[in-house]
Amino acid sequence: MPVPEAMREVEHVIDSKIASLDVWGAQREALLLMTLNHYKDGMSEVFMRLMHGRLFGNEQSIRIGLLQEHSLHSGVLQVLKWIMEFAHSEGHGSKPNVDELEELFELGKQYEMIIDLLKMAKHDRVAIRVDRDRHIVSVYEGGDLTGADNQLIEHQVDTLPYYSHTSFVENDDKLTSQWSAGDYRECVARLGRMAELMETSQGISTFPGLEATVNLPTVIEIPDFSHKPHQLVLEDLTFTPDKIAGQGKWRITSWLDMPIVMIGAVRVAASNALKTIGGHGCDDHMLRVAPRIDPEQYSRVSGLREDRMITHCMPILEKNGWNVMPHHMLRNPSAELDLYASRRDENLVLQLKSTLRPETPWEVQKRNHDILDGIEHTATALGRVPQKSTGFVITDGYRGDYVTWAKSISRDVMVGTIRDIEEISESPDISKEVLKLRAGFNPREQPVAFSDREFQLFDWTFHLLDRPEP
Repeated sequence: MPVPEAMREVEHVIDSKIASLDVWGAQREALLLMTLNHYKDGMSEVFMRLMHGRLFGNEQSIRIGLLQEHSLHSGVLQVLKWIMEFAHSEGHGSKPNVDELEELFELGKQYEMIIDLLKMAKHDRVAIRVDRDRHIVSVYEGGDLTGADNQLIEHQVDTLPYYSHTSFVENDDKLTSQWSAGDYRECVARLGRMAELMETSQGISTFPGLEATVNLPTVIEIPDFSHKPHQLVLEDLTFTPDKIAGQGKWRITSWLDMPIVMIGAVRVAASNALKTIGGHGCDDHMLRVAPRIDPEQYSRVSGLREDRMITHCMPILEKNGWNVMPHHMLRNPSAELDLYASRRDENLVLQLKSTLRPETPWEVQKRNHDILDGIEHTATALGRVPQKSTGFVITDGYRGDYVTWAKSISRDVMVGTIRDIEEISESPDISKEVLKLRAGFNPREQPVAFSDREFQLFDWTFHLLDRPEP
């Protein structure tokens, strides 16, 4: 379904208002540095809030901190894009104050929501209605699909910031024509160490019995690297005006995919972002950067991950008494099962999916498409193999959302990750309920529907409504 013409008119008005903001008259390099410092200061507040929440067991404080972090990531990414698109090195206008920067970050977060809504509407995931006279945009999200949609989303909010995919990438994998996985890992580990050394400020708790410290982020300069592969990775992680030229700005969707900013002739970054990509976020973002940089080369090696997932699963299944047949073929019509296993009177069908970590609603939609295909493929196969067969779709990290789980429940094919294989191999029937719990279903709590939400962008009000279009 195309986006309504009235919504395109609203989009054009908003884009025009953003492009004409007085702030872009300030000198570009000064704006870039102010933006990074504002982000750094916001993240310092996040770290202090998270430390307080953990010391006092305040889950609400932790959740607010994580949402604030997500908001900062959305804001800084969009503001940097606008600065590089609209500001100039020879600018002489007034620089924004702290309050104006805060408003700009909020505008960036809201604009990102508009982008996501337009993309989802284009692919029939939401419906949009525009009331021109009242300046209201109503977005209909379709209604509850599982009976526990809100539970699943709340669970993801709490867990995804700490969760990383299981990596099946080897150092020698040539992810782009310029660098390998090993080159990327070495480069970002080096950046992470540099960032750690440069953090000299700390947040300190002096509550008796709850003494603790946390390193606070700083903004650091990054020199060129003499080792050419590391330098090539560094360049691919650096935000520059040419990276957002044309359609390029729409392909950069996550702050941590490109957290280094070229300011004049100097590369600059917030230390916390470098520590993240150099630590637990390394491979998740490596596998997002590579297909954006060199999709052709990336596609040549991406299939290796699913083969390695099969290799990983087989000994675990065999240890628990299964006779395992990888790449098992069904005939008339032909269909391949990634793993087919039998044990006494039980049969097991596993369809494996290697996924990138989704960072936007549209990326979630693409991952969901892969999983939905896997669920349907597995459910169909279960009708063609002996009775007492159980099927699962197994990913390297993504557990799906309410869209995939609506299909999982209706087709009785649950979604798990590679970390669940041990339990699946021990008892497929019991593990089905375990996987639902790990996705966020909570039978001890009464599901609550999504409340209506709204936000304001210039003189337009956006209403987000979780129900079918009337």
